[in-house]
Parts: sequence; structure tokens; C-alpha cells
Amino acid sequence: MPASERKRVLRMVPYGLYVITCRSDEGTNAFTGSWLTQCSFHPPLVAIGVNREHRGGPMIRESGRFAVSFLKREQQDIARHFLRPWKVTEEKFEGIAMSQSPAGLPVLAQGLAYLECEVRDLSEVGDHTLFIGEVTHACLQAEGPPLLMSDTKWSYGG
Repeated sequence: MPASERKRVLRMVPYGLYVITCRSDEGTNAFTGSWLTQCSFHPPLVAIGVNREHRGGPMIRESGRFAVSFLKREQQDIARHFLRPWKVTEEKFEGIAMSQSPAGLPVLAQGLAYLECEVRDLSEVGDHTLFIGEVTHACLQAEGPPLLMSDTKWSYGG
């Protein structure tokens, strides 16, 4: 199969867009993620993929926690904001309304929903780290459709 055909087929996989947040001794971080899946009902587990070159991975590994904020369909600007390469600084949160999860992780104050997770396992797979997190808290903040990659002109993977 030609690489271009493989890429086209892999881009058919539906992706949501999320703001992943974490906090470690290094500071507080947030980034846009698109690889999220539920992988267990009992206990409730989700998996996220984080590019190994991204600073968020080591921070999640160090702290053992992460949060996932679900974006509303009309919040593409927030997804774009956290796509930009940032250093780990509080400045990246300027202009974005944030609140805190029960464990003190930053979450979008006006997102659709969020999950708070404790890392239960991880695996280095290709160019990403796959973190398996147990959902320790979930909060529905609004009703409506979530932002999906297909709602944008963006693409990932392949």
C-alpha cells in the first residue's frame, strides 16, 4: 500500500479534540490532545497518547495525574490556543477561563465536561507514550456536541 493511501485511510479514524492538563514540580501545563479512548468499565479507565517530544508526557509521568477537558464544538479557538508550542509557564493560561478539579488540576471553566485521572499504567509505543488513567472524578459542565477533528480543517496522524 502506498504511504499516501495509508495516510488517507488512517485519517478516517474519528478523533475528538481535548485540552489535557497536568501539574508537576516543573509547573502547570496544558496541551491539545486528540488520542483518547475509554479502555475499561470496571475500573473506569481511559487511555491518552502523548507525543514523546512533548513536555506534557514527562510531567504526567512525574505527577501520576492528568485531566481531560472536553471542548464544545464552538471552542476551536481554545484547541488552537493549546496547540501552539509553549514553554511550561502560567502565561499559556492567560485569557482562558480555568478552574480546578478536586485534586487541583486545571480544567476549562467553560468546557463541555472534564475527567480527572490517576495514571495506572503506561507504555512507550512508537513515537508516543500511552498513559492509562483511572477516572477518579468526572464533571458534566454543559450540554451539546463535543468538538471533533472533523469539525476543523485539521488532520492528525497517518
